Amino acid sequence: EEGPSQRRVLRVCHVAGEPPLELWEGRFVFLDGAGVRVWPAALCTAEHLRCLVPGDDTVDAEDEGRDPSAAWRGRRVLELGCGCGLLAVLLARWGAHVVATDLNPTALALAEANVTRNLAEPRQIQLRSLDWSDAVACTKLCEELGPFDAIVISDGVLALPPSGPMWYMGDGAAKAIASPPGPLLDATRTLGAGGADVVLVVAERAGDVTETARALLDRRRWLEMVSLPRDLTAADGSTTVTVFRFRWRREAGAGGANAQKLLA
Repeated sequence: EEGPSQRRVLRVCHVAGEPPLELWEGRFVFLDGAGVRVWPAALCTAEHLRCLVPGDDTVDAEDEGRDPSAAWRGRRVLELGCGCGLLAVLLARWGAHVVATDLNPTALALAEANVTRNLAEPRQIQLRSLDWSDAVACTKLCEELGPFDAIVISDGVLALPPSGPMWYMGDGAAKAIASPPGPLLDATRTLGAGGADVVLVVAERAGDVTETARALLDRRRWLEMVSLPRDLTAADGSTTVTVFRFRWRREAGAGGANAQKLLA
């Protein structure tokens, strides 16, 4: 089905244990950026979040019938790189108060349409433009809307080659866009200063998981791992992701045994 614009289409997304979601997504990734599409990594993340309790390292992956609202209701959640809004909509369904951010204006427009289409109370989600490499912008957002109980990032790491760049023609000229883990982790340090549980989901592309683990290890004095990295595979086998969960602490420390095992 086509929407008002010829550059978007309506897709039905299925997450285990959830009613179907109807989401507008972009037709042309090359023109509008990767964030306008619902990728398998986001579906993996959604199913993982259903079984997760913020601040608790236990994950009940076997119980698809559990009510995730028991864990998420009333939580203040920040999403970095929300794309067209799949995770933000689900978190709001579960009762969370969500600040969903993206730098891509086309993705934010799609997210706004999807929030309106899928939620009876769209006010549970605030959509904001944010460049997470801008430390001043991150500080301002945290001061205005923080602190947060959880920060969620799905498929936000795209390391430098050999992983390769994504191509984006947002201003009419194709350009390479890479998203190495370092600036993203530093943004979560600013945005998660109140002790937020950071859930960072990295797709298994060449180098992305390893570079993320190394970047975390480099910062081990200032963070603690909530749990060891966890590998998940999409139901159709198309994608494997690694989930990193950590929180930042004010004092510098040794980093703990979990941080030392990141590259094991």
